This record gives sequence, structure tokens and C-alpha cells, in this order.
Amino acid sequence: MSVRFAVVAAMLLATPMAQAKKVSFGTVPATVGQHYVLEEAMHMELKMVVSMEGKTLKEGDVSMEGVKNLTFDVTAIDGDGNPSELRVVFTEHADHGTMMGQQSSDVKPVSGKTYLVTESAATTEEGAAPPAEEIGLAGRSWDIFHELRPHIEGAYKPGKSYDASVIHGLLPSQNDDFTDVSGTVVFQGVEQGIGVFEVVLVASGQKEANGPRIQIDIVGTASYDVTTGQLQSMNLGGPLKMEGQEGPDSPLISGTGQFGISRKVTGP
Repeated sequence: MSVRFAVVAAMLLATPMAQAKKVSFGTVPATVGQHYVLEEAMHMELKMVVSMEGKTLKEGDVSMEGVKNLTFDVTAIDGDGNPSELRVVFTEHADHGTMMGQQSSDVKPVSGKTYLVTESAATTEEGAAPPAEEIGLAGRSWDIFHELRPHIEGAYKPGKSYDASVIHGLLPSQNDDFTDVSGTVVFQGVEQGIGVFEVVLVASGQKEANGPRIQIDIVGTASYDVTTGQLQSMNLGGPLKMEGQEGPDSPLISGTGQFGISRKVTGP
């Protein structure tokens, strides 16, 4: 080996991957007529035990399969190029599963319906107020849409870890039972214009003030278009555990299992 070759080799070994370029994610102003399709699936399996003073009163399996398919059309924009009104079609929104041997099916009241949605209100396509049981679900679609077009601030170096808060909506908004979410994302790099993050989160919370506390250790990936910043796909999941009781004289409810959620976005 020549001295010159050895020097060049040493220089390359000293710096190569450390000098990988940082990547910034762009944004594209909305335009009237943009059309997005969201396909979302949720899966949960849980082994539950109800006990009192150490004695098992009841135990069984709980499983849940959720589906949420929506389409979004931008119908109006503001002066800054941001959507100010959306036409949202809930193609399908339902949960199906079993609870301690009993089958359940919960088709949401918005399923199969169309709404006009703004940041502060939701109406039917004719402009009327929806029934009370539909308003919350219809209005939440505004937040879901913005999770598909997050503003990913900063520049990211492949292989480096960042606080998960840099990406809005890593844990989709319908999971608002989780009031405490923390973790990191590791930027994996760009392939064919798509930036990929490895996600590690811990999410916890309570569905009801006096109910069991739930915690999920979540891992997975989320990918975004580098030019537009738009979500392309997301696959997250991990072990779930819950434990708690409604009061000091109430049975203890505990359980362990698995949770998973995926999203796929097409458009505009």
C-alpha cells in the first residue's frame, strides 16, 4: 500500500457518515380541489383480569379491530394558503371486537356521511348543524387532516435522534385517552424522496378519571414526503398494559396485551 493511498484511506475512515447532509422537509400551500384519502386500521388484544383483595373474580380476552377511512377535499383556503374549509367524507368509521366472550360492533354515527368542516365548526353538506352525537367526531376530522400535513420543523441528519415532539400527530388524535406522550424519533434517511423516521414512544393515560390507567410502549416507523412534508405511511405498535380501580372499595382491573395502528395516505 502506498503512503498516499494510506493517507486518503485514513481521511475517509475518519469522517464519512458523520458528514451526511441534513434534510429539511418542505411544505406546499393548499389549493382548492386538493383531494386526500386516509386509510387507518387499529388492532388491540388484551388479557383482562378483575380481582378483589387478591382473588380473581373474572378474567377473559378483549380484542378490537378499528377501521377509519376518510376522504378530504380542500374547498376553501385563507390568504396564507392554508385550508380554511374541508369537505370530509367518512367512508367507514367503526370498531368491532369481543369483550369477555361477548361480541360487539360500534359503527360510529358519522360513518357514511359527509360534512363541511372548519377549525371551529362542522356542518352537514347542506349547512345544517349535525346531531349532537356526530359533532365531536366530525369536528375532529380537522385535526386528523392536519396530522396528514404536519409542519416538520428543522433539519435532520440520518442516524440522529430527536425529541418526538418535532412531528405533530405521531399518535393519531383519536387516541386522546393518552394524555402523556413522550419519546424520540431517529431519522433513517431518504429513499426516492420519502424521509423515514424510526419512532419510539411511551403513551399513557386514562379513559375515565377514575378508570384504569393505560400505558403502551410504542415502536415503529413513519414516513413523509420530503418536498411536501405530507405523511405517506405510519405503522406503530407495541405491548399494552392497564391497571386501576374506580375507588378504594372497587375491584382491581388489570390487563396486558398488544396494540397497533397504521395509516396510509394518498393524494392530493
